[in-house]
Amino acid sequence: MLAEPRLLVVDDEELYCEACRRIFSRQGFVVEKSQDARRGLELAESNDYSAILLDVRMPEMDGLEFLRNLRSTKPDVPVILMTGFPTIPGAASAVRLKASDYVTKPFTPEEITQAVRNLLNRGKPAPVAAGAADPWTPASSEVRFLGRSWAQPGVDTTFRVGAVLPRSRVGNSMAATLPRIGEVVYRGLPLMDLNIAGDPCRVAVSPLSGVVVAVNPAVADHPELLWSRPCSDGWVAAIAPTRPEEHWNLCRPRNVILVSRDSTAAGVQARQLAELGCRVRIEADAAAMVAAALNDEQPVLIFDEASLGAYGPAWAERVKMTVPAAKTLVLGADNSPWETAYRQQKIFFYAIRPFEDYEITEVLDAMFCPGARSAAPEAARSPSEPMRGILVRNHQGRKIYLAAFDGALRAHRGLGCAIRKRLLDRLLPIETYLGDKPFDPAETLKTAKTVDHLFALMVKDMGRIPGTLVREQENHAGWTEGRGSNITVWHIQPEAQGPRLEGLPLATIEGLADLIVEEIANA
Repeated sequence: MLAEPRLLVVDDEELYCEACRRIFSRQGFVVEKSQDARRGLELAESNDYSAILLDVRMPEMDGLEFLRNLRSTKPDVPVILMTGFPTIPGAASAVRLKASDYVTKPFTPEEITQAVRNLLNRGKPAPVAAGAADPWTPASSEVRFLGRSWAQPGVDTTFRVGAVLPRSRVGNSMAATLPRIGEVVYRGLPLMDLNIAGDPCRVAVSPLSGVVVAVNPAVADHPELLWSRPCSDGWVAAIAPTRPEEHWNLCRPRNVILVSRDSTAAGVQARQLAELGCRVRIEADAAAMVAAALNDEQPVLIFDEASLGAYGPAWAERVKMTVPAAKTLVLGADNSPWETAYRQQKIFFYAIRPFEDYEITEVLDAMFCPGARSAAPEAARSPSEPMRGILVRNHQGRKIYLAAFDGALRAHRGLGCAIRKRLLDRLLPIETYLGDKPFDPAETLKTAKTVDHLFALMVKDMGRIPGTLVREQENHAGWTEGRGSNITVWHIQPEAQGPRLEGLPLATIEGLADLIVEEIANA
């Protein structure tokens, strides 16, 4: 592989050329593009590329003719075919001409990224990184969060991701299940699973969508890193992001105002908070403290009782009167004469030496993650009625059908209810079809011909973290022939207890619903 990965995109449609350029240039690739197949062939023959993305159907010269000419001069350059048809005419020729892979149009950023990454890593040892020895360098010290999960950009355009979990949540977990190298992870869907019996909230979600390029094996054997050193040695995975700007901007920093008149102690506490992903501002003046709180969307203040002395309760009262939404934690001392005065201000929490036993992870979790979004309301009638599909007219005027098989969705509970609620919140007209039916390829293909796009949702045990979503990797019997490009198939990993999606953590249900509705709305 070239030291600086280079891609060539050859497609007569500017939409796909430009989409590939955006997707891969922000991952550190040098991308060249051509809408003219003959000009593209000249580029391919005269330059060295890590891979070529090649459209199959083009005027003047189609993809197979392009590939045939290319193989006479460049027999080994990897080529990924892009086609609107999953069964390519002349597939035997494509294989004979050593096409490396193909992707079906329209594809998502995650699909095309996964195809390229898998191709470039083919035949290479899996790039597993160990925390302390890994050469990864952060682009900045800033860490941002989606709930308990964090992300940090690197100078190589990858992001490290992980989770800051309170010590009680990790508990006596013996191991963690990490994502796989080459696996696609989606924002809001499972990144990691802690093996804690009886805990329904053991899943940490990914703050970004992208392809996993490295994992940290130390976390699998030592889950305590998730509360002791979560933002350094406790990182979970490195991701090649597919929507970096969009998802990074949706994440939020954890800003903390540390109110202290002891600069030495404050410096130690600030470093400990930074290890937990916090961006710390130290203030020793009441006016500056209030000004900082007023400028923060989610003001969190930590008062160092020992250094503030008698000033502390009065300053806490000033914060309460000026910034009612602020949350205040007091780092208390044994037998403090000011504890009662602080508690009278109805502060958020009073803790005795919380940094010494990692109680600070519990308090920060309560401050920044006060609770997951409530589940979609369940109707009193027919609480477990299965739903076989939803017909949607999106804002582009396109008819979209979400087909669910084998009782995957319920109309008034769980994922099915969450999807319906989000569609209605977007003011999208829907028709809900009730009933339970097995997957029938012929009938599904027939339905697909009556709509602009069909999404088929299936439950499948893939041996992955419950709630993991995977776009179809294999063909069903009777499914390949005649299948159009307007069908997308999703497989979702169920809980171990049964074949349906009931029992998934609420955060996972919310993440799945967000992703599915976003794709329906933009199809």
